[in-house]
Amino acid sequence: MSWFPEWSSIVGVTVVIGLVGFIRRIRRIRHMYAEHRIARFFDWPFHDGGKPTRVYWLEGVTQSEVENALYGYTDRQWGWLCSPRMRKVLTFANPASWALVVYGSTDLPFNMGFSDSALSLWGFTPIPLWLAVRRSVRLVADAPDEMLDERLVALRDRTYVGSYRLLAFLLGVLAASMIVLNDFNDDLGDDAVASQLQLLTAVSYAAIWAVPALPSVLLAWTLRNEHPTKDA
Repeated sequence: MSWFPEWSSIVGVTVVIGLVGFIRRIRRIRHMYAEHRIARFFDWPFHDGGKPTRVYWLEGVTQSEVENALYGYTDRQWGWLCSPRMRKVLTFANPASWALVVYGSTDLPFNMGFSDSALSLWGFTPIPLWLAVRRSVRLVADAPDEMLDERLVALRDRTYVGSYRLLAFLLGVLAASMIVLNDFNDDLGDDAVASQLQLLTAVSYAAIWAVPALPSVLLAWTLRNEHPTKDA
């Protein structure tokens, strides 16, 4: 028996305790030290007086975060992500990371998977790439309507329509493939059923990152200028 199922509860409790302590530390820094280097690095939402700006919970952004990204105030940290070449790289890197998540559930070489689990170390690769592609399009895909002009709102909305049409197509292909495989394999053994469930679990985990990242990925392919406010 592998170590992962035996120690999963202990690891989970340890991670939760660590996250609670980390969040408490971050909250203290945020409220007491608005000019702290960590606050500056993460572009936390502060005005000059140290008061938090508006938080858009549904979109997952803050007012100052979007303003800083749109108008280039954070280019010192993130400007290199906004070049057309880097956007193209991230456009292909994100889907590749989703494919690696699925690959990690197989028994092929270098799957880097946990025993008796559909998850693998590849499952962590979409996280930084998703955050990077959001920054590369200056958070336009996540910004609320009131912070964008009419042209950017129309561009963002077209991106969402295109991304979820693509997502619907891919899910339809996946569902049709599973139906066909089941029809051709009426007498599936336990190992075959377990493999299919493991694959579906990996696909579901990849979809967790693909769904929020897809609009930014398509927008990164669409935008031509480094500053979307100047894109014709």
